[in-house]
Amino acid sequence: MPDAVNARITKFPLAFGAESREDAGGAILNYTDKLVTVDFMSWDPLSWTESWDLSAYGTEGIMHSCPLPASYKIYDSGKNGHQQGWTEWRETSFPEIWATKKTVYSPEIAEIGNPIYFDREAAAFVTSLRTGTPSVVPATQAHNVNRLLEAMFKSSELAGAEVSLTF
Repeated sequence: MPDAVNARITKFPLAFGAESREDAGGAILNYTDKLVTVDFMSWDPLSWTESWDLSAYGTEGIMHSCPLPASYKIYDSGKNGHQQGWTEWRETSFPEIWATKKTVYSPEIAEIGNPIYFDREAAAFVTSLRTGTPSVVPATQAHNVNRLLEAMFKSSELAGAEVSLTF
């Protein structure tokens, strides 16, 4: 969890109408030893997460990745036991589209067309619950994500002012 966040979350009613969800957001996550920036624009021409690009820049490396279809490109400085230079990997196929059809319970958004990723997470959660083995992703992560989102919206309401996440 960051120590604090500064964020702007904006609707552009002229672009998609007043009923649209948030169209753009940007945040600075403030940690003791780093800043992490996040930005989101909902109107790119590609559908769903296939178009998302996640990048991280550090003092010893750089990572660019896309969740679906999965790919990454990583640069390592070579100072921490890995070979210096770029490593790339790309999923060879992604046969199922991310969102398939709209439903009665979500008429404005198509439902997920390839739930295998979510099925795997749900199975791991149930196994952890039934056997007591530690979960790879603990429930506290969902709580922390909600706390972070709440702080981002609060910061945006305060014109991007810093909102603390420490207790």
